[in-house]
Amino acid sequence: MSAIRGEDPPPNSRDSAPAAVRTWVALYTRGLPTELATVRRELIDAELWDEARAAEWLGETASLGRQRWSRLLRGIPADLAWRLEQHERATGTTRRMTMLISKVQLVAIGAVIVLNGVFVAALLASPDFRTWEGMVYTLIGLALSIVGLLLAIPRPRAGFIIGVVGTGLAIFLMPWLFFAFLPVPIVLGYLLVRERVMTRATATGA
Repeated sequence: MSAIRGEDPPPNSRDSAPAAVRTWVALYTRGLPTELATVRRELIDAELWDEARAAEWLGETASLGRQRWSRLLRGIPADLAWRLEQHERATGTTRRMTMLISKVQLVAIGAVIVLNGVFVAALLASPDFRTWEGMVYTLIGLALSIVGLLLAIPRPRAGFIIGVVGTGLAIFLMPWLFFAFLPVPIVLGYLLVRERVMTRATATGA
């Protein structure tokens, strides 16, 4: 992707959002064909530049960082869905997998998601947490945990990887809450093992 751009807007040393966005894009495009990944990264770079220029013109640079963080967190599910779709197209392994799941298991997943949601709300209600430097990364970790739980229903392996990465990040930043985060990897691990057992049973019976 090529674009004619003028002089870059003056950098804001306090705004760490652009670096976080680029890191996230590099993470979820990793392993894709080089051309596809490059186009995606250049598209995001162009969007970051455009919104920085627009914020400068409108005098809204003070709130730009907060808006970028919000958009990053809210866009994680869509980014992951895009990644899975592109990977399937690139590898020619497009398939639709349905996973039979009991009501009890579905309730367990829902309960852990609600628990994480309540935990996020409680953290955001704390003034000390909102001013903590690790706040954003903790929220990213918790968001990835929730995404992993949702994704594990149709795709246990992908959900397990994403959910454990998110939970690991949250535990790393807040190790004293280890037991509060523990239900996520337990549920994801169970779903992954169950999916593998079902796959083996199907292959044996075929």
